[in-house]
Amino acid sequence: MEPGEIYKNKLKSLKDAYSDFKGSFEINFSSFGEKEIDVFKSGQIQKFEFSVELLWKVMQRYLYEKVGEDVSGPKPVVKAFYNNNLINEEIYKILFEMIEARNKLSHLYDKKSFEEIYIRLKDFLNCFEIVIQILSNK
Repeated sequence: MEPGEIYKNKLKSLKDAYSDFKGSFEINFSSFGEKEIDVFKSGQIQKFEFSVELLWKVMQRYLYEKVGEDVSGPKPVVKAFYNNNLINEEIYKILFEMIEARNKLSHLYDKKSFEEIYIRLKDFLNCFEIVIQILSNK
């Protein structure tokens, strides 16, 4: 597979994952019980984690193919995007928050942290859209 095709495939996977994540907020919880709501929230968190993972990996591929930088790890990738003037400071900070949230969710579990991060999920949607737009236009 050609390098450009790899990028396009990764970008499509990201868009699909983000669409599923965003779509999960269309569910009206009012007709469900506490256990069902907990399962839905857990699913949304999982979709968030998966989308964040794909996001930084597509950003990494973008840097490699379009900018010529070979950067490893989510935080260095975000920093390289910022240093190459591909994102502004606000998006840079939000991306770091998203990565921190994903890390926290993936490596430890406590109900309070889960709820604190869950409340922020909708706030992260706009950041996803902005970065996906950048990745799609270049």
